[in-house]
Amino acid sequence: MTLGKKKDFSSLTISTVNSMGNFLFAPAYDMFMEKHKGVSLKIQDQDTYLAYESLAKGHTDLAFTISRMDYQGITAHPVFGESMAFVCAKSANLPDVVHFKDLKVENEIFVPWTGTFIDWHETALGSYDNAKIKVDIMSQLYYFLTKEESWAIVPSSVANYMTNDPLIVRKELGFDVPRRMGVCAFVDDRSKQKLIDSFLVCIKEVLQNRTDCDIEI
Repeated sequence: MTLGKKKDFSSLTISTVNSMGNFLFAPAYDMFMEKHKGVSLKIQDQDTYLAYESLAKGHTDLAFTISRMDYQGITAHPVFGESMAFVCAKSANLPDVVHFKDLKVENEIFVPWTGTFIDWHETALGSYDNAKIKVDIMSQLYYFLTKEESWAIVPSSVANYMTNDPLIVRKELGFDVPRRMGVCAFVDDRSKQKLIDSFLVCIKEVLQNRTDCDIEI
């Protein structure tokens, strides 16, 4: 007989990166729980590396990350792409359409959204080491964006939320920024596959109905 923790087949554990969980996924959680009233939904906040580690150890059933990793036994594929937007403090002296020449990196609140975004930033704006501050948590981004000349490039869902505060405004980008990709990853565990598939249906429906964001499924 093999000793170990007994698997709980009446629960689903989902991991997301902070910004996805905060600004995109809440309605999908609601929809899923309405469909599966007897299932306990457990929500985690993890970056990509920790999410894959947690999947491999059996602590997470389904993860939504910003990139794919080659990890034995884990299936991963892109599920959506989201356009980026420009937000800044209302007090910032910036035009309605911002171009590279208008921006001072020393006023930037930098978030490492994806590896692609970091590479683009290095080429287009220079090293993020010169940014005013680097953050990973959305509440910190929100706080610092209200200060003086602060600005940031963020996913459109984040911009929509942040600009509910009158101290933060959205400007039009005068240049192209790579879209943020959302990747789902899971271990091939047949005991949870129906629940995983059900949640993927929920998140697809929610994202398709987000008319306030430029999201591609």
